[in-house]
Amino acid sequence: MDEVEWVKTIVAPSIEKRLWNAFVKYAGEHGRSSDITKQKASGRTYYHVHIGANGYHLFFSIPYGKRIKMGIYTYNVDTYNRLKESKDQIEAEFGESLNWEYSKPTGTTRSIVVEEKADDFNPAEQPKIFDWIIDHFDRITLALSMAGEHLSLSGESSGTRFEIRKRYWTYALVQIHEAHDNLGSFSNVNPSTDNWINGFIGIGGFYLCCVANFDSARTEVVFGRAEKSENKAAFDALYQHKDEIETKLGTELQWNRGDDIKSSKVFIQIDIVGIENERNWPQMAKFHADWSKKFYDVIVPYIAAA
Repeated sequence: MDEVEWVKTIVAPSIEKRLWNAFVKYAGEHGRSSDITKQKASGRTYYHVHIGANGYHLFFSIPYGKRIKMGIYTYNVDTYNRLKESKDQIEAEFGESLNWEYSKPTGTTRSIVVEEKADDFNPAEQPKIFDWIIDHFDRITLALSMAGEHLSLSGESSGTRFEIRKRYWTYALVQIHEAHDNLGSFSNVNPSTDNWINGFIGIGGFYLCCVANFDSARTEVVFGRAEKSENKAAFDALYQHKDEIETKLGTELQWNRGDDIKSSKVFIQIDIVGIENERNWPQMAKFHADWSKKFYDVIVPYIAAA
């Protein structure tokens, strides 16, 4: 090896850093640079995500390049015990079981994890792995919030995106409540500091979801039960009526079965809007109000009848 080749070998990014660089780029291209990928990529086997939580943060790791793992890393036993008191609710909202006994009981820190086999360093497999990370991030932050945990996904304080989200939902929920006749799905929903709010549809584990990002808005029907097979079966039953549903709604929808994850969803999205620009709020609020009601009126009856 000559001197030039030796230098290139020394300074070349590690295979781990190349993977996390690819993830940061992928997440950024999908509008997630403000929450999941705030931290720069490193050459370690793990990637930390701080979510403004009290006593813990999230992490993703690639042990030996053969698995993909998500964990809640608690800084002390009291925080771990607080979360464990909500174990059943967190797992029900998350949609799958977590390993609460992953860490040795002798230490002060604890990790609560879920993992799957994955060929991490295979570039062809990485988009699927990155989707797994994004999906699990969204579902665990939803589950923690639903269990009463106060999160700031942007890691910012009042007057920033964290506060903007709450102000937007305060504004939008007026129209959403009116669209649903101040009853039903969103009647007990309050303004959130997250980028989503959920409405119930009277069917356990399935719900409506309104999402407000900084570059888009989305309305979803989510199949999020703990059993993957139940979500896929419900999605498949609904998909049989795809043409009828889209005809009634007058537009095509996005149908995401999520073969490699637990949940499935059907959604509609508008782009080139965002909650940082208050001039977009009337359009976004009307979109969330109109489409959550249309989904409830048109799609939910098919799910209930299945």
